[in-house]
Amino acid sequence: MEVNDTYSKIINSISLNGPSLPMSLSKYLGISSLFISAFLSELSDQKRIRVSSLRVGGSPLYYLQGQEEKLENYFKYLHPKESEACLLLRKNKVLKDSEQDPAIRVALRSIKDFSVLFKIGDDFYWRYFSVSPDEAQTILIPKKLPVNDE
Repeated sequence: MEVNDTYSKIINSISLNGPSLPMSLSKYLGISSLFISAFLSELSDQKRIRVSSLRVGGSPLYYLQGQEEKLENYFKYLHPKESEACLLLRKNKVLKDSEQDPAIRVALRSIKDFSVLFKIGDDFYWRYFSVSPDEAQTILIPKKLPVNDE
């Protein structure tokens, strides 16, 4: 099997099935897990696929840009405190780091697939990965209504 053909088959499989584990790709393509891992590493190095920080049984998920929301299907594999932090962030969309209890602050740093750290002034905030920077700013800095003096 050609190397480029294997790359294409891996990318096609991830495109069709969403975030995938190396073992699933190995079975689907009939290639040893050792070789699949090498191909996935090369594709990741080439920035053709992405690697999750989320682990399922110790293995990362491999996905394509634009499939980030599909990682939510693996939410159940998060540590309970990370799961709590993720739900809190998803519900609120934006959280101020200094206002969270220490365990949630640590968890927010661990769930890199779901949380994005940003800074306004001297304060650090977290936004849920699907919340755009503009939306986060709108949430934090509500538009001031004009004052109508009479």
